[in-house]
Order: sequence, then C-alpha cells, then structure tokens
Amino acid sequence: MNQYSSVETKISKSLGLKIRPVAVKFLETPPKGVTKFEGAEPSGCSFWRIAAAGKIFYTVPSDHYNCAVGSHTHNIPLPQERAKVALQLKHLVTPAGMGESFHVLVASKGIDADRAATLSGLNFSKKN
Repeated sequence: MNQYSSVETKISKSLGLKIRPVAVKFLETPPKGVTKFEGAEPSGCSFWRIAAAGKIFYTVPSDHYNCAVGSHTHNIPLPQERAKVALQLKHLVTPAGMGESFHVLVASKGIDADRAATLSGLNFSKKN
C-alpha cells in the first residue's frame, strides 16, 4: 500500500466516509502522467465532486475563476472582472482559512467531532 492509500484508508475509516476523500496539491508545473481538466465548472467544489467520483486530473488557476470564494481560499489572483464578485462574497470567507473550513465541512456532514480529532497529525507531504 503506497503512502496515499494508507492516508486515504485512515481518513475513510476515522470519519466513516461512504465516498473516497479527495487530495489537493499545489504544484509549480503540471504533474507528469496526469491529464489537464477540460471544460468549465461553476465552482471549485465541483472539482472535488469529480475527483471523489474517481477522475484524476489537474487544473490551472483560470479553471477556478468561476468561484470567487474558492479562488480566494486557494490564493488564485482573479482578473479584474471576477475580482468584483470576490469582494461581494468576501463576508462568506472565514479569516481562519481552510483549517476552520475543514471543521465546518466535517460538522456539516454529521461526522462526530471526536472521530474527526483522530486525524490530528496526519502528514500529507511527500516523504523524502
């Protein structure tokens, strides 16, 4: 079992997930052997849904321009016309960032906080 499979298993068992968890990684160059996402989606979360269904792909910053909140949380600079929408939605983004968003997501799915706490200390980085 590779490193990511063991992380996936731990997350899935700890949270009692019915679907596979999704991994997101920020890279400077496209990953070798991975296909670029083609098409358009209304939100960054749409990419998570597609990945959870088993599709492996990468995106580029412009793929996320339809989602002002997702662009903000992923630190993707928006073009001027999209930045106006981001300002209008700014109040929806928490200052605590994605860590707090993860806890809100877990709670919204009805996952017990004690079960989520068992994930503390997971390492998603590539081993050297």
